[in-house]
Amino acid sequence: MESQFIAHIRDDNIQTIEEHCSQVAKYASEEAKFSHLRTVMFMTGILHDIGKYSDAFQKYIMDAQKNPENAKRGSVNHSNAGGSFLLLQKIDNDPWKKVTLEFMACAIFQHHGLMDCVKDGHDILRKRTEKDPEILDADFQRAQSFLNQNLIDMLPSAKQEIQSYVNKLNIIAKKMNNNSKYNENGFFLYSCLERLILSYLVDADWCDTAEFMNNMKESRVSQNDREQFFEDSLQKIEDYVSRFTADTRINQLRQEMANDCLQADIANEGIYRLSMPTGGGKTITSMRLALRLAKKYHKKHIIYIAPFLSILEQNAQVIRSIIQNDDYILEHHSNVDISEEDEVYRNLCETWDSPVILTTMVQFLNTMFLGKMSSVRRFHQLTDTIIIIDEAQAIPVKCIHMFNATMNFLCYSGNSIGILCTATQPLFELVNRNLIYQENKDILPNVEKYQKAFKRTKIISEVGNKPMDTDELVTFIQNVFDQNLLVVLNTKGAVKTLYDALKTNLDPDVKLVQLTTYMCAEHRLDVIHELKETLKNQRVICISTQLIEAGVDISFATVIRSLAGVDSLNQAAGRCNRNGEKDMSTVYVVDYAEEKTNQLSEIREAKKATRFLIDCNIKDLSSRSAIDLYYKDFYSQYTEIEMDYEHHGHTLFDLLSMNRDNVNKVEMGKESNYKHYLRQSFRTAGQEFSVIDNQQMVSLVVPYQKGKDYLDEIERTDDYEVMDYNLKKLQRYTITLFTNDQMLKKMLEQQAISFIEKAGIYTVDPNYYNDQGITDELQTLVF
Repeated sequence: MESQFIAHIRDDNIQTIEEHCSQVAKYASEEAKFSHLRTVMFMTGILHDIGKYSDAFQKYIMDAQKNPENAKRGSVNHSNAGGSFLLLQKIDNDPWKKVTLEFMACAIFQHHGLMDCVKDGHDILRKRTEKDPEILDADFQRAQSFLNQNLIDMLPSAKQEIQSYVNKLNIIAKKMNNNSKYNENGFFLYSCLERLILSYLVDADWCDTAEFMNNMKESRVSQNDREQFFEDSLQKIEDYVSRFTADTRINQLRQEMANDCLQADIANEGIYRLSMPTGGGKTITSMRLALRLAKKYHKKHIIYIAPFLSILEQNAQVIRSIIQNDDYILEHHSNVDISEEDEVYRNLCETWDSPVILTTMVQFLNTMFLGKMSSVRRFHQLTDTIIIIDEAQAIPVKCIHMFNATMNFLCYSGNSIGILCTATQPLFELVNRNLIYQENKDILPNVEKYQKAFKRTKIISEVGNKPMDTDELVTFIQNVFDQNLLVVLNTKGAVKTLYDALKTNLDPDVKLVQLTTYMCAEHRLDVIHELKETLKNQRVICISTQLIEAGVDISFATVIRSLAGVDSLNQAAGRCNRNGEKDMSTVYVVDYAEEKTNQLSEIREAKKATRFLIDCNIKDLSSRSAIDLYYKDFYSQYTEIEMDYEHHGHTLFDLLSMNRDNVNKVEMGKESNYKHYLRQSFRTAGQEFSVIDNQQMVSLVVPYQKGKDYLDEIERTDDYEVMDYNLKKLQRYTITLFTNDQMLKKMLEQQAISFIEKAGIYTVDPNYYNDQGITDELQTLVF
């Protein structure tokens, strides 16, 4: 064993460095054929682990085999040698060879963790090549017999692949609105290419390592199986659609829109938008269209992205019930129950190898930008794919520029098709770093015709010079309430205040329901199911946060919506007269004084933009012209820096682009001019990226129904597997609060929260959880 150079050891079996690197090169180059980067990935794969030839690594792996408890993973750097080997090549001042070598070298340097090309005034790329030159020479000498494959003779072919790809990226950069920022946009796209190369390498490396260590081949879906699945699934969804009955005018319109979408001229790549009225059936329509396109263009995946779990869980259930092939559908989000097949599920989440992937906006944006290697690994799966983004307007403002640029990369150099679905299309094509739509961008023709024909509500503003207080809003509700009513407010605190005020002001035959994220997911789902039944035969008022606005198929006679963005008003309108039960119903817009939105900047700015439209006396807030005017005003309230993801005095867009401040520090120091093409701070940007600021949030497990049983089981057991099983079950019985939430502060004061140390979870006292969710009021039992 000791006479061979070892990459991995399993019991008494060894995998040599040559075996591992050859297999990684094979896997990576095969996967990269879709992006025309086969040579680049073959060279990168061959070289990625030659640092393991060092005496230090060989000693480490032998010691780790003998005394695994004393082994410190990552204590020996083996990612330096392969990248240094490339950067030290003599290239006759050929700039394209230089940039090609940098793309490959950076991927090798980063295959165990992202790296900043410049940091603290230092040229890190140069320093990597100067580190331990004697050790590097020894590594190169030991690897010579292995590398004697005319590897460097492959450089011209790799150079051609990179040159072709970069030229495409430069064309994309020039099409982005702000021509003066051409270099910024171009360098950001180069960072996307680097992430793509790294993603191919990490996936191939992890795959081959897992296969050796587990002594079994990883199961990957073949292209033939994908295409057969897409064909079978398309037939199932066509059969499903054929059973629709066009028994009402609304259903007739849904059928017409679905069929019109199939006539759209959609190319093999590019970005399109599917604008359908709320309640128009865009989930099934978009999946039906995606299956047709996947079959026609031989795509790898269909990725459906929803902004909220409530939308994803409902739509995933619909999609699964139609396709009926769970083996080829991955549902990736925090509430999936993975108790039965942990390893299979974790592998699918890391690889995103399934033909259909249903996931959240958080997971999608993490795959694009987060620094974790599991997120980087998935990135290449976004190429050669149909990407459906549901409720696209929900993308956080801070992420818009990075999102736009990365979608441009994927859909104009990565052979993917992007489809943005919403009734209120955001004007991403007008911001400074714009989304590039295809010329025939609208999948549904005659959008305005369908919006007018589908109109089931009128939005009436009751916004005055000053907000309504609680008493005034209660009186207004009593005046407009008949059979059933939905009230949607912007904050949980406002919902609680209004609910408490209404409890003593309603007739006894009226059922009052509260719906907020103070309830766990399982509780909310039960309330919604019960609410649908109640609406059939009882007078009811539901007071909810915006969680009910999307992904909940429910219909009220009248809706009151607290002032918010025009997109939110139209989403609320989608819960009113949803199936055309009346010719026309009313959505009232009010400004409620009890809402505290000081720390909710996007809601605050959205309210301003909508108020601008109201002040301009815009009559129809659901019209395309009103929606466009709203987004123009809304985006005008944000600077370019804010849309570039501002953080700690810099922007993440700049860190992944020109990286000016860090490069300037290098050039102002002893190292003079920065001589490399790649200059990004990949590691810092990855560490600082977060869709939601998780540092300011806390998760609480609540004792709702079965949740109490799972908690009791955790309290009783010391068995890790039993505890792990119950913790997974508790995902749907968890709520998340900001640490500055007043409810949380009051519960802490009353010692209503405890910590189960062995499980690492915070739990809520059963006396502080009722039918409205968590409460800061002790629930006493009266006998």
